[in-house]
Amino acid sequence: MGKIGINELKKNKYILVILIWVFLILISIQARSLLTEGVESSEEFTGDDTESYVGSELIKERFNISGDQVSHTVILSLRPLADTQDITSSKWRNLTLYLTMFLNKSIFNLEYDQIFSEPLLIMAGQTDFASSMVSANKQNGMISIMSSTLSLEGGGIEDFADHVETIRHLLMDIDAFYEFTESILGPAMALFMPSKEDAKAIDYILTGTVANFVDTMEVAETTFENSELIAVLVIIIILAFVFKSPMGIFLPLISMVAALFPTYLITYLLGQTGLFAINDFLPSIIAMIGIAVAVDYNLFSMVRFREEYRKRKAEYELNDNWTKENRKLAQVESAKVMNATAGNAVMFSGFTVITGFGAMLVLGSEFTLGMAIGVSTVVSFSILTARTLTPAILSLFGEGLDWPNFMSGARRDINAQKENRIKESVWVRWSKMVMKYPWVFLVIGIITITPFIVLSSQADLGFNMVKNLPKGTEAREGFEILFDEFNLGALTPYSIVIDGKTANSIFNSDLIDSVNDFGNWSMNFSKKRRGDLLKFETISTLSMISNHDSNPAPTIFNLTEVQGILNSPGNATENPLKYQFIGNSEKYINYEFGNNTLIIELTSNLDPGAPAAFDLVKVLRQKVSEHFSGFDVYVTGFSAAFTDSMDELYADVPKMLAVAVVLIFIALLIIFRSIILPIKAIITIGGSILFAIGALVYIFQDGHIQNIELLGVTLWEAEQSGIVFIIPVFLFTTILGLGMDYSIFIISRIREEYEKSGDMDEAVGIGLAKTAGVITSAATIMVATFMVFAMSPMVILKTMGFAMAIAIVVDASISRIIILPAAMKLLGDWNWWLPNWLKKILPEIKLEH
Repeated sequence: MGKIGINELKKNKYILVILIWVFLILISIQARSLLTEGVESSEEFTGDDTESYVGSELIKERFNISGDQVSHTVILSLRPLADTQDITSSKWRNLTLYLTMFLNKSIFNLEYDQIFSEPLLIMAGQTDFASSMVSANKQNGMISIMSSTLSLEGGGIEDFADHVETIRHLLMDIDAFYEFTESILGPAMALFMPSKEDAKAIDYILTGTVANFVDTMEVAETTFENSELIAVLVIIIILAFVFKSPMGIFLPLISMVAALFPTYLITYLLGQTGLFAINDFLPSIIAMIGIAVAVDYNLFSMVRFREEYRKRKAEYELNDNWTKENRKLAQVESAKVMNATAGNAVMFSGFTVITGFGAMLVLGSEFTLGMAIGVSTVVSFSILTARTLTPAILSLFGEGLDWPNFMSGARRDINAQKENRIKESVWVRWSKMVMKYPWVFLVIGIITITPFIVLSSQADLGFNMVKNLPKGTEAREGFEILFDEFNLGALTPYSIVIDGKTANSIFNSDLIDSVNDFGNWSMNFSKKRRGDLLKFETISTLSMISNHDSNPAPTIFNLTEVQGILNSPGNATENPLKYQFIGNSEKYINYEFGNNTLIIELTSNLDPGAPAAFDLVKVLRQKVSEHFSGFDVYVTGFSAAFTDSMDELYADVPKMLAVAVVLIFIALLIIFRSIILPIKAIITIGGSILFAIGALVYIFQDGHIQNIELLGVTLWEAEQSGIVFIIPVFLFTTILGLGMDYSIFIISRIREEYEKSGDMDEAVGIGLAKTAGVITSAATIMVATFMVFAMSPMVILKTMGFAMAIAIVVDASISRIIILPAAMKLLGDWNWWLPNWLKKILPEIKLEH
């Protein structure tokens, strides 16, 4: 009776555990939608002590700008019509002018207070600026929409998504636009405007940094949902092969949901507190890591449960005592052993993953902070499901893991155990071969991975603004036209901010002369860099305007000429030259706020996130320090902010690496009770990471494999787009932790066998035989999950998924199956070397299998 009471108590405990998890899932069931809706945009890429940040804040302060110059660019392309059409012809110029007015009337209430185009600028006398609004082939025109008060920091992204949708709707509503124009021109409209049919035939494309972000968000959300669904379908197929039972398929999926949903909720709530901004890639990153880790950890546990359960069932059947009561007892005991062995291994493996991502906190970036917290949370919940939810379910319903018997192979396995039949597995034969020729396999493994490790040193890091969006999105199409037909850099210029400090200090003869000398240098600067031509297209400031490709000579004024124009008498009607000059130059000098700040704007036609654009920032900073030694000078702008962000990130990377490696080394030291094995594990994982970076260089940077086709169908496409600078950091923290899973499972089992027999060959053989199969299955799930995300049309997700898949393949095969056993054979007893003083102070942990 007492025993029944205890059993009932245990049963109630398991039910309570399951109910708690059900409750957690139910309260967080809408969290995924909340997380994607909570995504924020931030134009602050860097800390507040970087040069680009200080410079941009100085511009806002000295020019009394309250917002972040939120902007959109409308491109009118005549490409669908005949090539003979000219955007500067009178009718098309009128269409551009009245469309500018139509947009101004329609969206002024959204706080867009600066809307201009080529004909409007010509009417204002700003002909130099106006020419930049038309492409060289006269096939494309531009309308610029700006706000001096809106800020991406202050407004929710849903507001700007609504703005983008509103503007695109207006551009497509040609009937409403022509009604507006007719209300102004009346019956004469037919004489001054193209036909409505022609107006409807041309392309109206909305692009710019805001539209880019909105389109990225939409693609990211769709990609997130599709990738998550496809990953689950792929995992179902793999689990079906591993377990061959419905329960073997659905239990890891239930645990995956239990790990993901609460993580989404916690990440969303922390983001809402302002601790970090939820960036557009964070939901996908959490899903990518969470799906793989949650399924893998529960797979490890379930395989061990199945092994224990079948062993007990075979024993009971041999004794003719397989009763209902003993069946329940076998479930409970198998779950206990599972938790004490595989569960402990999962816990320590998860700790290494959390340590790797936790080390990212050292970087101090808002982007990496959100990533570290989100991924660490999903890994923590994955450990909890493997140690609580899965054991509880298996303790109650574990026999279902072998149902139906004819599919799962349970009867065949149980009969083999009853007859004491042991089949020599392929892994035992493999280990014997490696033990016989360790030097040969060690050299083969090293030679295999070395070329790509060497190639990793050529990684050229950046953040390609144009190619980060998939082909076909409207914002990317617009950026490509800007790149091909306009000066893309005009959207994101390099800004040099010269702080004169005191009132009227900018009106300094030596300074103006230095500015003009600097301008002449910039227009003559040219340098080759890995196939890119570094040069400046235009320069604009108070005393100089120049276009590198224009025929007329640049406009240059000395201080006397500048002051002569500004001090000349007359109002705007009497002296239009003076007011045209002020209108052109008021963005470069703070006339109304002290005349103590001068801005020089330069443009290049490089993608502002390209490595070459980052190099131009460094060239500028070196040159301005030579030209303006008596002033505080800051180089800022989009490229400068990205350069500072990357420099700031990588300045702390050595510290991050040291923290992660030391903590993981200590953890492995305790688990393996060896000095050599943790070092070996970390080095081999480092090789896998560098191999993956080398693969990115080969494919995405150098463009050697653009697509993979089968029977004329493109299976995978890899656009030559460079390597996003966050990828190596993300890859290191991810694979350092995930790869340790396999090291812990293999080495701890080899250690266990070695302590029993003292025979290294036998220990490696049994260790591989008992762990290689489940590790192969786990690695297959992880690789499949990552490759699903590698199919994403978004470059950053594609490269992340691809790099992680490659790193896991290399780590789980070459590193763990070739290099590790060969190296362990060669080192012999030295594998387990540990100083006596360390033996005394280290806790002893048994990770039995």
